[in-house]
Amino acid sequence: MIWNVLLLGVAAGLDPARMAHIAFILTRSRPLRLLVVWWVGGFGVSMIVGAVLVTVLKDFGVGQSSSLPPGIEI
Repeated sequence: MIWNVLLLGVAAGLDPARMAHIAFILTRSRPLRLLVVWWVGGFGVSMIVGAVLVTVLKDFGVGQSSSLPPGIEI
């Protein structure tokens, strides 16, 4: 039990607003449905932001000036 509390304390210290939001969702009558919607929404936003960043940074040539061959770089 003490390890669960410590882990929750560390997670809350890193992002207290997210932990409060999840704790609120878990007190609702149908938490699984809400958590799935929250997870899908977060995943969708992350994918959109990632695609926009890749598209924008591609035009600036970020990561295209390597002096090593790909086999050595890996």
